[in-house]
Amino acid sequence: VGYEAEESNEAKRARRRLGSVIVTTARFFPVLEKDLELARAVLGPLRDDPFARIPVKSNYLEACLHLYHQTGRRDVLFDGIKHVGRVGASVPNDDWSSWHLNVAEVWLLAAEFAETRAGARQFLDKAGESISHCKTHKMVLAEELRYRMLASYYSYVSESFAAGRSVQMRGIRLPFGLRAGSGKFPESFDLAAQRIVAALEPDANRGQFSYRDVL
Repeated sequence: VGYEAEESNEAKRARRRLGSVIVTTARFFPVLEKDLELARAVLGPLRDDPFARIPVKSNYLEACLHLYHQTGRRDVLFDGIKHVGRVGASVPNDDWSSWHLNVAEVWLLAAEFAETRAGARQFLDKAGESISHCKTHKMVLAEELRYRMLASYYSYVSESFAAGRSVQMRGIRLPFGLRAGSGKFPESFDLAAQRIVAALEPDANRGQFSYRDVL
């Protein structure tokens, strides 16, 4: 029994590592659809484990996001939304920026498919709340970039919906999506670009290479 348990734990570790590698790679480089499906498949059995670590839950959600951006499959986006609902408030608000940024992106994308303006506003409020959790977090540089870009993009989307304008958001893969995707972002990114640049420019001017690289 002890050997079987040890083997099972090793299999779980292997699935976690594989899923993490695929998701991390997708942040910076193009990844095949079948590999993103594999990430969801290997992380799926772990996501509902009561002892699952937050990075596992976050990586599963991020795999859903990457796959949705690549394919446009709404079932994948809706699966991500269900996953957020299952995890609920079990993730602390004062830490785990990667999770909260993924959640914010899920709710932003969900707003595009809301049946009513009130529904869209509700989803956008959820996105804004998740972004605000990160304001005081200590983040690694890639997360900090994503936070600033996503917060700026959120302000544009929120104002657009308030003005009655629809916004197409599929393909927004921050912060390094121009590398990881086809090289094209939706028009909404261009329309929000001035805000995004304004959020990044101060650190780029101070010599932060990653900020300059994004700009």
